[in-house]
Amino acid sequence: MLINLRTLHNPTTRDEAVMLLNKPGVKPLYGGALVRENAKETEEAVDLSALGLNRVQVEGDILVIGSTTTLETVREFCLTINSVIAAALAEIIRAEYPLTLRNVMTPGDVITEARGNSLLLTFFAAIGNRASLEKQGNLIIARRVMLDTPDQDCGFSFEKVARTPADAPIVGAVAWVEGAQERVAVCGLMQAPAVYTFGMPSQIADYLGSAEYRTEMAKIVARRALERATAMAGQLGQ
Repeated sequence: MLINLRTLHNPTTRDEAVMLLNKPGVKPLYGGALVRENAKETEEAVDLSALGLNRVQVEGDILVIGSTTTLETVREFCLTINSVIAAALAEIIRAEYPLTLRNVMTPGDVITEARGNSLLLTFFAAIGNRASLEKQGNLIIARRVMLDTPDQDCGFSFEKVARTPADAPIVGAVAWVEGAQERVAVCGLMQAPAVYTFGMPSQIADYLGSAEYRTEMAKIVARRALERATAMAGQLGQ
């Protein structure tokens, strides 16, 4: 809980929110992240709920995900779209967050938290320039994702190594295959999810796993994810 919060701003325009977020130490409230992360250190915050950023919609071939939309709303909307990317988003969101968190967490939370073992951020790294971030100053407006169409030969998969199936990854991989193009991104090797080159050494070593362990696990999960993504693309392309 925000037990040390002293000032809560409630801007009604994006320009006002940007101005407030430029002040040192001021934290954005996109949804539920501050309840979990660094909440005790937050003394001044900006409530972004009045800015109309809680929408998810398709504009042409672009999925526009507002930064204060709950992850569960995003997941449910993606299930209505005939797109491999939309299906991937829905599956990864469900796998990464329990319903209690999906109902409060938002894309803005995920981006500002920037957890190095986030499968969702790893997925965005894997799809490359199909994903982009819309910002105004320090204010995150939306995540924009270019959708594939039913006639495109696409596939995805993700794998992880974790203490239990419900835990966040120690090492994770997301593969995206589009025609002859293959791309794998991993988490758990660097401080942030990154595009993977097979054999890439880990720069992280902690109580969950040594650098050597993470390096070897990345090879395994990346290979498995790529094999499954390639198989999916082949089936859809028939």
